[in-house]
Amino acid sequence: MTYSQADVLSAFDHFERNWGELQRSRHAACTMCLTEFSPQEVTKLYRFEEGIAYEQPLSGALGTDTARCPKCDLPYVVGDAELPVTTPGYLNAVHKHWHT
Repeated sequence: MTYSQADVLSAFDHFERNWGELQRSRHAACTMCLTEFSPQEVTKLYRFEEGIAYEQPLSGALGTDTARCPKCDLPYVVGDAELPVTTPGYLNAVHKHWHT
């Protein structure tokens, strides 16, 4: 599988409100610390209400909650349900574009 520049640009749209997408994913990764993991390893979420992020426990999680990385605790997690997360070079390309 390959990735396009559009895949790199669209990663931004998957950083927030992504819990539902991660539930459909087999693999996930953090575009900030470049760690790859199973979506089941996510233990912390944010819920955004009126522009403010509140911590949200997994029990009662909604598909619109935002996953936090199990390693660095930041909300830059993407899943492979809609993005080529496991494609070599993809995470580095996203990191370089959005975080440097």
